[in-house]
Amino acid sequence: MIERTDENQLPSDGIGNPQRYYVSEEGVYLGSTDDAPLSEFEVPVGPERADQPWQFPGWGNSPSALRGIENEWREAEMTRARENVTAIEFGDDSIPGTAAQWKTYWLALRAWTEGAEGYPDSTYRPVEPT
Repeated sequence: MIERTDENQLPSDGIGNPQRYYVSEEGVYLGSTDDAPLSEFEVPVGPERADQPWQFPGWGNSPSALRGIENEWREAEMTRARENVTAIEFGDDSIPGTAAQWKTYWLALRAWTEGAEGYPDSTYRPVEPT
């Protein structure tokens, strides 16, 4: 991402032209240009990812980045849940919960994908056994 060089100067495209960034009325990133405006809403800096919404002022979270974080978390937790089921079934009593609870958790993790209620908001993640 190109950053502002001082309070009154827009970032440059590398050859001295000021770079300008534009969003729609809904906050959707439209692009950047060093020419005529693309819309009536010019913003001071571009987003890190093209799907970030402008929240008047400032960029919001990127839905694709949030999905990536949740997918990585889910895969790690699914592995951990399987390992805990195996450990419990082999007699490890130091793990909280039962094998059945960890299997239920694994199934909830498996369903934690696009289309699940709240996905990719991490506050809606499945809760592990305690």
